[in-house]
Amino acid sequence: MSLNETKEVDALQRVMDELHKVYKNKVLPLEEYYNFDNFDLPPMSDKDFNIKPTVFLVGEYSTGKTTFIKYLLSRGYPGMKVSPEPSTDTFCTISYGESDKLLPGHALVSDPAKDYRTLGKFGNNLLDELQCVEIQSPVVENLTIIDSPGILSDMSNVKRGYDFPRVIDWFAEHADRVILLFDAHKLEVGDEMKSILNVLTKNIHKVRIVLNKSDLIDYQQLFRVYGALMYYLGKIIPSRFVPRVYIGTFWDEPFNRLTTEESRQLLEAEKQDLLEDLRNLPRDLAMEKLDYVIKRSRLVRCHAHLIAYLKKEMPSIFRKQARKDNLIFNLSDIYFHVEEEYNLPRGDFPPIEVFQEYLRTADFSKFQTLKPKLIEIVDRMLLCEIPILKDMALQAGSLTPAIRGGAFGLGMEGPFATLALSGVDIGSNSPFWAVRYDKPKYDKIFNSLNPIEGRISSDDAKNEMMKSKLPNSVLGKIWVLSDHDGDNLLDDEEFALALYLIKLKLEGCDLPTDLPRHLIPPSQLGLDCAEGKIKYAIGFVAATIMGLNFMFFGRGGPLREDEYVKRGGFHF
Repeated sequence: MSLNETKEVDALQRVMDELHKVYKNKVLPLEEYYNFDNFDLPPMSDKDFNIKPTVFLVGEYSTGKTTFIKYLLSRGYPGMKVSPEPSTDTFCTISYGESDKLLPGHALVSDPAKDYRTLGKFGNNLLDELQCVEIQSPVVENLTIIDSPGILSDMSNVKRGYDFPRVIDWFAEHADRVILLFDAHKLEVGDEMKSILNVLTKNIHKVRIVLNKSDLIDYQQLFRVYGALMYYLGKIIPSRFVPRVYIGTFWDEPFNRLTTEESRQLLEAEKQDLLEDLRNLPRDLAMEKLDYVIKRSRLVRCHAHLIAYLKKEMPSIFRKQARKDNLIFNLSDIYFHVEEEYNLPRGDFPPIEVFQEYLRTADFSKFQTLKPKLIEIVDRMLLCEIPILKDMALQAGSLTPAIRGGAFGLGMEGPFATLALSGVDIGSNSPFWAVRYDKPKYDKIFNSLNPIEGRISSDDAKNEMMKSKLPNSVLGKIWVLSDHDGDNLLDDEEFALALYLIKLKLEGCDLPTDLPRHLIPPSQLGLDCAEGKIKYAIGFVAATIMGLNFMFFGRGGPLREDEYVKRGGFHF
């Protein structure tokens, strides 16, 4: 790691340390006083403030989870098994080490440096199916990857020996990104998958869905499978939105013969979108942790007020159970009362059904009365300290290096870089003008407009551009971008650029605010690109000849300015 990268990581570590201190000193005392962990979530541990983000993979068997990890790492790892039948039967954490080694589950839970100790509460059956792999890979220097056993479509004859959905919930809670994989060639949503989707709901903002092996079906079938998946997810996930579904094929094998050039570009673009999301995880980590602490603080504050109110409403001696049942039954009225009395947003309250379920087994005699001082500390933290931490997190995020190596490395260089680009970005990695391939067909239209001295008027250009039926506001922006020299006329390059931008807009692409370098007409770039160099050289020779003509023959020499312009010189 370079000196600059070390400083950038130190900046992120300072933010996480300050956030950890704020949580431990301001929020945790309120959680412990009102037993928040008994209702919802265990306290945040040191690992939750680690600067290395965690990616957790979930999916049915044979959806390509292990192959996906191999693709990210660009290598295998100890204990890796890839086969059509259910092969991954363990939870496997993959982290960085100076040499490749494998650590079994019981030793992993006993290692305080790994901070997986709380997994021991799920019993020996889970620990027998837990392992940690350390490998020397640049990808896991700044990232931890966790694989999980395949979800089974039929659980009638299978007993795992531990609470599988609760374990998935534990890993999802401690992960920064959850990748949920489905097989496009074999789309199934069984009972166990439905239970997993239910436990992932509270961390739905972390979930990214991948429709893997999408090259195994043709374009028409792909859209049918995509629609069916969105339909299933919309019915199962009790959320206002469904996470984005990435369509891709995550391995290094050739594309299937059914893949057309159009579908290949789609798969490549979707793959790069997902990799970009994962690549920037370290940069987004500080802000995401800060956002989570804010959300958690608001939930704890609301929980404290509810518990204190229920404690106040309970009788001292007689009819305790009857009063408890009555309070649980009328919980919606209690929500309204607490909301009005303490001016709390209704969105901070837990779902009524979930809280009622918790209260039925809770011992009301252990509830605490209201302690305003603890709540005031949290309120002051949200008002005064969080804005400072937000500025620190934004600054640290802009400095933090992205994940490198493996699939995040330099595999999209040279002529293949354009596979990952779209819209106005196409051609940005090339030294040549991005419009050059389309220019011949645009030149035919340009010449049909009878240009004068190599240019057409704004009226002629307007009539041609209006044929696109784009709004005047859009065409006006295209005109400003295309008339790069600002002379209110268009030469052949500027006209070709205008029609190229119209084509991009009709394809659904956004227009740039300023014209990027690879779209600037070559004759106006001078020495800044390969074509510009050639045209500049021609123009320089033409200018020299003009000067000699002027010296020997006067201003009326045989080489006119319009000929000079046609040869690629600068416009006067």
